[in-house]
Amino acid sequence: GNEILMDSAANRYLIQRLKRIAKRAGWTLVRHIQSGSFLPSGYEVGFGPHEALPPILIGMKDGSKLILRGKIDRVDMMDAEGKTYVKIIDYKSGSTSFNLAAMYYGLQLQLVVYMDAAMEMEERRRPDKDVVPGGLFYYHIQDPLVEKKGEMTPEEIQEEIKRQLRMSGLVNSDLEVISLMDRDIEGESDVIPVAMKSGMIQEARSSVASRKRFGFLRDYVRKRCQKAGQEILEGNIQMAPYQEGTKTGCDYCLYHPVCGFDRKLPGCGYRKLPPIKAEEIWKEILPGEEEQEDAVDQPAGKGNPEPEA
Repeated sequence: GNEILMDSAANRYLIQRLKRIAKRAGWTLVRHIQSGSFLPSGYEVGFGPHEALPPILIGMKDGSKLILRGKIDRVDMMDAEGKTYVKIIDYKSGSTSFNLAAMYYGLQLQLVVYMDAAMEMEERRRPDKDVVPGGLFYYHIQDPLVEKKGEMTPEEIQEEIKRQLRMSGLVNSDLEVISLMDRDIEGESDVIPVAMKSGMIQEARSSVASRKRFGFLRDYVRKRCQKAGQEILEGNIQMAPYQEGTKTGCDYCLYHPVCGFDRKLPGCGYRKLPPIKAEEIWKEILPGEEEQEDAVDQPAGKGNPEPEA
């Protein structure tokens, strides 16, 4: 009421920027919905005790249970021919993007856990339906700037902005599922991380996985969560932050002033995570026979580029 946020030029600029970002995000999310057949079925969907969805329960070695709880920003659904397709979207204000290697190393389990919770609930609620993972995505809330290349028209600038606002994640490689998310896809989609050519997925420019791989991905993430829970039970409090390329677990840590970690001290060092390619990750996640069968039945994309060296 006293317009305290208008008291300086910096604050006035910040207000205008927030309005611009909110407007851009709103229009973009509406356009994404209009591009496909999925419709939002829930926002801020909680899973856990006393939530809309039950918690994910993971058994420990001693017979106890690890209870996973959380809140999914958005769940989209699509029913077609006896199948229920599930799509998960998580909104991010930072520059987080889906990275298969980060998921493999246990640094980015969030989206797969969300998909697991949503699918488990749908399987219980609709036992007559075949519940299928459609895709899991991060949407980066931003108002991007475009570097002008030569004589770009306003239309070309808008197209580039759309590409920068494309969701990051992993898509079911079934062509029917892809068309349900972007019915007008030609070449590179500006909605999902998929590129097509002559009706075929361009694997090197896409982030896709078969339905079978999604299933093994859920199993793998549960095992990673079980391992983390077991280490908590065993009292593992070792200071061993990760280092992946130029990124480390200390970059945005709020507890750095009190944790005592200092590379100059004996015994303090980063756990260096080596670069790993997507095909190597899938070989680790999929059992040998399943990996060969899956490669023949349902080609999957190479996902995200490997981490920085």
